[in-house]
This record gives sequence, structure tokens and C-alpha cells, in this order.
Amino acid sequence: MCERGFLCYKVQEKKEFMICPPYTPIEKDEALIEQAGRYFTHFAPATVKDISYYFGWTQTYTKELMKKLPLSNMQINGKDYYYLGALQIDYPDIPHCIFLAGFDQLMLGYQKSESIYLPQEYLRGVFNLAGIVMPSILLKGKVVGKWKKEKTKLIITLFENVTPKDKRSIIQAAECSWNDMKQIEWKS
Repeated sequence: MCERGFLCYKVQEKKEFMICPPYTPIEKDEALIEQAGRYFTHFAPATVKDISYYFGWTQTYTKELMKKLPLSNMQINGKDYYYLGALQIDYPDIPHCIFLAGFDQLMLGYQKSESIYLPQEYLRGVFNLAGIVMPSILLKGKVVGKWKKEKTKLIITLFENVTPKDKRSIIQAAECSWNDMKQIEWKS
């Protein structure tokens, strides 16, 4: 019944099933356009390379799909970024410092070699050659390091020098994230 779409798991730790919500199948082409639309609504603004990377599509195929969507575009650092719908102007402020998980969607949702938040020189510090995406530290909208937690010790590897004020922001964000942290080890 699960394979046929009648039952699915409940979102919880306990293994329990529920009846699937109503579902109306759609044709493959329509489904791909829907996926692209959702990407440009929820991940955007994004480049053609970003969405191609995310779905594993060629850029030529992506551009054809994009023609079927009412996309708007904007320029950031001389590159075209696309989005669907209106960009909100009333988003809540982004925290000064955020600890991103390994394989975080922010890292996976965009083409890593042209990221506006991950400087090219730090790419190998976050994406290793084995395909692992390390947990990162986003400071003022830019990746500045990575982190690792070992029991009650937090190891922070910075990719660049940060001000003492920014270090305090990192410590405060860590304290908000882990109540069992007893030690921070800084590496560079």
C-alpha cells in the first residue's frame, strides 16, 4: 500500500503509518515545471547554473523549462539571478551568526563554485573531494569557517581572521545551540 501511494510514515520517531493525503498524478513535463517553479520560489534568487546543479539538468534544458515560468530577474555582482513571484521585503533579519549543519540546504541548493555566500577560496574547507559537506559557520551572510562538536567540546576552524566582536557573536550562537558545551577550541 505504501508503494502504491495509499499509506506513508507519520513524521515522528515512532514507526507509525497514516493515510496519504489526496494526490492527483500529473504528467512528467508538468511535474518538472512544477519542481522548477518551487525551486525559483523557495531557493531563489538563483542562477541558471544553480538550478541545473541542484537537479542535475543541463543548462540548455533548464533554460527551456525557465521559458515556461513567469520568472523575474535581478543582477547581483554582474550575474543574472531569477526568482518566481515577488521578492519579500519584510523578511526577518538574518541572525549575525548561524551554525549550519553538514549537508545544509543552503550549501546544497546552489552551484558551489559561484556562490554569493561561500567564497571560492573556502570551497574545499566545506566541500571535500569525497562529497562530504562540512557543518559551516555563516557570519554576516558569508561562510567564515566550519565547526565540529566532540562531546562537550566545540572545535571551530576559521578560514579567515574575524574581529573580537565577531568571535563573541560566534560564541553566543554556540551557547544558544548547545547547552552542554564546556569548551571551545579555535583553529585556523
